[in-house]
Amino acid sequence: MAAVAGMEWGSVAAGIYAQNISANEVEWELSKFKNSDDSSDFIKKIFEKKSTETLKIPFGCLSLNLKNQTSYVLNKGQLSSLIPFCLPAPGIAKPYSDSIASMSDVSGAVQFLRSSGATKIVLINATSVRNGKPLSGSLQSVENQFWIQSNSVLTKKNIGIDEIIDVDINDGINADKFDQRRDVLNSSLPQAKDQIKKMALKYGY
Repeated sequence: MAAVAGMEWGSVAAGIYAQNISANEVEWELSKFKNSDDSSDFIKKIFEKKSTETLKIPFGCLSLNLKNQTSYVLNKGQLSSLIPFCLPAPGIAKPYSDSIASMSDVSGAVQFLRSSGATKIVLINATSVRNGKPLSGSLQSVENQFWIQSNSVLTKKNIGIDEIIDVDINDGINADKFDQRRDVLNSSLPQAKDQIKKMALKYGY
């Protein structure tokens, strides 16, 4: 893998992965997260003294500045300082220093990954849903509106994306039920593995 980029909580997963290039490490570190109230302490702890210069592969996360209405790929500096700008979900979490997660700048992510040496770009979409089930709360909840809107952007035919892995994390479990994260993981793994196998055959891996 040449590089990784993340949106919203995907920026946390991407940052952890870039440190050791290990999916098991991502699962282990994220298992320590208990609830949304301790997100700032969680970010500081797992990314303490971690700089983009020390990562095994290039990392970037997407942030939207509300004042100048511009989306950025943040990819230089301390991870504990970068990621908070890319994390707040619009309408769900308060902006961090006038910045929120950018969920629509797919082209910016593609440009960063290509410039970092990526020849094939795979988008992992964890906002995929089946049968109109809400990811969180009711269908009309702010959380669900945000995730459904993000999903509609990510599933469009975006220039530069070679493959999309759709992972439906909603198997009767709301995405914000952190105490049931193990159940969410177990229900989504078979979906991802099946799509990865097909992709590996397609490209001869």
